Amino acid sequence: MGGAVLGGLLMIALQMLQRNGGLGNVLGRLQEQGYGREADSWVSSGENVPVPADVIEQIFGRDAIDQAAQEMGMTPEQATGGLAQIFPEVVNEMTPHGHIEPGSDDVVAKAMEILQRAGK
Repeated sequence: MGGAVLGGLLMIALQMLQRNGGLGNVLGRLQEQGYGREADSWVSSGENVPVPADVIEQIFGRDAIDQAAQEMGMTPEQATGGLAQIFPEVVNEMTPHGHIEPGSDDVVAKAMEILQRAGK
């Protein structure tokens, strides 16, 4: 994965977290959809269990992913597949102590600002 693609996917992942009520809400939706084991693995210190790309689409919505992909200059399939690859690691990095830290959604907002400035 090239740096530009990875940066675009990271931006999309952060947008999706922001638009869907933050990390806790997104992990809750994964639990509700039957992917609690996978979500828990991303938060814990063990290996991250992957989810299929269609699960990412269910959680965030096809239209939202399509729009974000278009903004980043990639196809919806690239965005969905890429998100399925990087999202577990994004969550893992946001939960270094095995739980959602207070202020984690502030970190998302701050990271979005940094990426937006870097992209200009």
